[in-house]
Amino acid sequence: MEQAARPVGDICGAADTDTERSVLRQLLTNEQHSPVAATGLDSTIVMGECTDERHPSLYGRVRVCWQQNGRQEAWLPSLHQLSIRAGDRVLIASPENALEPVVIGVVDGSRTRAPQARSGPALSLQRDESLLVCTREGQELLEVYYEESGPVLKLLNRDVDIEMDGDLRISADSIGLLARRGEAQVTASGDVVINGETVRVNCENTRPLG
Repeated sequence: MEQAARPVGDICGAADTDTERSVLRQLLTNEQHSPVAATGLDSTIVMGECTDERHPSLYGRVRVCWQQNGRQEAWLPSLHQLSIRAGDRVLIASPENALEPVVIGVVDGSRTRAPQARSGPALSLQRDESLLVCTREGQELLEVYYEESGPVLKLLNRDVDIEMDGDLRISADSIGLLARRGEAQVTASGDVVINGETVRVNCENTRPLG
């Protein structure tokens, strides 16, 4: 005898019902906890404003507010090497496969500012300590230390060349050059120009250096 066809629910049994419920529960959970859905930002690009450039603990995140379905505000990651300051207008994108929106650019036309360098690694020296730079073979090259008159940068090779492309400019309140032994030579391919209120040569009343 042929068996009567059973309803699909009876053939699949409770396993399929549990699977459907599991899939539905996962979809609802993902919709609830999706950061993109939580921020209210669709898959598009909007204009926002940075309200805080320094996250308390995470590097590369800035606090941004924007208008889309009401006022939204969140700490968002930004593209690498973006220089963002509080008050800057920024572009926010939400890729379809990303977990949260990303700050992708700064609209520089909103205001003018000078570039600001971030502080990097620092070495702290006590008054009786010095920083010594050596080659891998142990040859001493450079020493940095502090004296009462100020910081001292000491080159430890007997012969040193300072070379660079372009122009070299040295600026200070006053500049002193001292040749302890031998000559002091100035060589130029063009004119040598000395401008000063008074130019003295072989003056005995000059202040000694060193």
